[in-house]
Amino acid sequence: MAALALITSVSLTSCSKEDPAQAVDFNSFDLPTGTVSGIAHAITNSTISTPQYAPQGTILFLTVSYANLGIAGSTETYVTTATVSSNGTFTFSTPTKKDGATTVNIRGNQFTAYYSDGSTSKNYVYTTLGTTATLQPGGKAYVTISYTREAAFE
Repeated sequence: MAALALITSVSLTSCSKEDPAQAVDFNSFDLPTGTVSGIAHAITNSTISTPQYAPQGTILFLTVSYANLGIAGSTETYVTTATVSSNGTFTFSTPTKKDGATTVNIRGNQFTAYYSDGSTSKNYVYTTLGTTATLQPGGKAYVTISYTREAAFE
C-alpha cells in the first residue's frame, strides 16, 4: 500500500503548470539555402546497356535535424521532398548551416516495376537505403540513389 501511495504521489507531483513545449520557428533563423541534385538508378532490364532509372514520379525525401543546422535546443527535423523526373534526375533545395558543413539524409519511397532478364519478366519491389550529402553554407552537392530489386510477386 505504501508503494502505491508513493507511485500516486510521484505521478501527481510530476504534473506542473509549465507551458507546453513551443515549436521552433524555423524561418526566424535566416539560414542559407543549398541544393542537392542527383540521379536515381534502378536496373529493370539486364539485357540493355543504357542507363535505367527509378520511375518518373518516385518521391524522394531529404531530412536534416535542426541541431545539424546549428539550431540548439530542438529535436525537430526539417523534411522536404523531390520527385524523380523521366530521366531519373531530382533536385532538393534545403537550408544549411551559416558556418560549417551540413549533412543531410536522402531516402526514397519503394516502387514496383517489371524486371526482365531476357527470358522472363516478373514484377518486383525496388527499395533504396538512401544516401547522405554534405553541403557547405549555401553550397551544392550531387548524389546517386541506387534502387535494388527485392521480393518478386505475382
